[in-house]
Amino acid sequence: MYYLTNISNAEIDLMRYHGTEDVQHFLDTMHLDGFEMLMFSNESIEPIQNSQVIGVHLPYFSSVVPFWFNDIERLIEEFGSLETAYQYYTATNKAELIKNTKSIIERVNVINPEYVVFHVSEVSLKETVSYRFHYSNQKVIDCFLEWINGFIFSLNPNISFLIENLWWPGFSFTNVQETLYLLNGIHYSNKGIILDIGHLLHTNTNLTSLDEGLEYIHQCLDKHQKVLQFIKGIHLHQTLSGEFVHRMIADEILLEGSYQEKLYASYRQVMQIDSHRPFLNDGVSTLVQRISPKYLVYEFITESRKQHESFIQSQHKYAR
Repeated sequence: MYYLTNISNAEIDLMRYHGTEDVQHFLDTMHLDGFEMLMFSNESIEPIQNSQVIGVHLPYFSSVVPFWFNDIERLIEEFGSLETAYQYYTATNKAELIKNTKSIIERVNVINPEYVVFHVSEVSLKETVSYRFHYSNQKVIDCFLEWINGFIFSLNPNISFLIENLWWPGFSFTNVQETLYLLNGIHYSNKGIILDIGHLLHTNTNLTSLDEGLEYIHQCLDKHQKVLQFIKGIHLHQTLSGEFVHRMIADEILLEGSYQEKLYASYRQVMQIDSHRPFLNDGVSTLVQRISPKYLVYEFITESRKQHESFIQSQHKYAR
């Protein structure tokens, strides 16, 4: 099993490291085998070396379905104008979006990781705070299958394509039939799941303790016996935010201003829901053993390298 942690190719992440030797020193002292890198763009990943990138998290859009089906009314409601929407997607139609995704895949092929991660999820800014969702899981999955199958043949077939669960409409790992439908619909043999533990917790806002959370995760695994062999990796983190979500929904938050202003306001709420903290519970090692993933990714949101190192060291005590 590979022990990994997350990083992105955003400058704020890369500047934590002072050259290639420092990166390797970090991995060695943290007893890690490499990184899962979120690719925000095709920009350089230095000082990270290609060989240190075991997985690549493909960039994602929180909302895709209205754009994909050219729902002008919902696009304008979300972005304020079509111009802003097209700037966000750097595309004006789904053919251009597929072309752009292929360009990112070409960059990934050069890095040559063992796997890539892709979100299958849909949420508008308003829905992030209201939890009143417009689209069904099925509608979202069908949209993403079209998108995925439009670019997947560009991926080096030796690279595993792993879908990640979220708590919004799409792939949530709460319904085995939907999970099977999604997996079977991807026209790529080297495919699987990276199970995000924190995101799975968010699908049950009544959880009040990590013990309850672990019990719930095992229940979801019990329901997914048919697909457990497809789970190739784990994103390990947690946030117990159910009480916060209940208050947020009750407050009926109104997002106002420009798209960027609404985005920042929404982001502040999402960071409260999904803060990516270490999962410090004695049951974690048993959970990891049950799933037996090839890739165990400590996926944390941190303010500094020092904090990231502290989180990794804390998580090691419970995950190994």
